This record gives sequence, structure tokens and C-alpha cells, in this order.
Amino acid sequence: TGPPDVEGNQPHHYWPFTTSDLYNWKAQNPKFSEKSAGLIDLLNSVLFTHQPTWDNCQQLLQDLFTTEERERILKEARKLVPGADGNPTTNQAQIDASFPLTQPRWDFNMAE
Repeated sequence: TGPPDVEGNQPHHYWPFTTSDLYNWKAQNPKFSEKSAGLIDLLNSVLFTHQPTWDNCQQLLQDLFTTEERERILKEARKLVPGADGNPTTNQAQIDASFPLTQPRWDFNMAE
């Protein structure tokens, strides 16, 4: 990323991954149910390196996990959305805003 502009907006740079990336990641890593640590390490690297969009994250979930694993991941992740005090919130509007289940219209080049 580059320096913020005069309005404080940090430019967002996007590095998409390819179909061959997805194929290789799936082929070279054990299933999540067999060895979760390897896939977690891969995801940490992909998220840091590629800065994926919401759509890319959905593609990763679709390609690297079973239906049951995806459902559990989404359910558990939504339980961990932090509230104002830093603890998990039960405020459904805040959960939906922080962890949307449908594609949000976020502008990554605008400061919050």
C-alpha cells in the first residue's frame, strides 16, 4: 500500500489469485478435517499476501472446505465479531455489518 492521500485514505492494492493458485492450494494441502493447522497457515499467508475481496474469500471457502466445514466456519466466525468493549457481541446489526453473508459494497480506498 502507498501513503495515505490528503484526506487520509489509504490506497488499496489488490492482487488476485488465479485458478491454478486455487488448484495448487487444494492439491498440496490436506483436508481441513484431517490437518487443520496446514490449511490455517495457508489461509493466513493468502489473506496477508493477496488482500482478497469478499468474493475471493467466498471462493476460498468454496474450494478449500466441505459444505459442513464452511457452514461451521461461518457460524463460529460470526459468534466472534467483537463489540465496542472488544468482547464478542450479540448485536445482530453489528455482526451483519462486520461479517456480512452477502456481498457488501465496501470501498477499500476510503478511510473509516
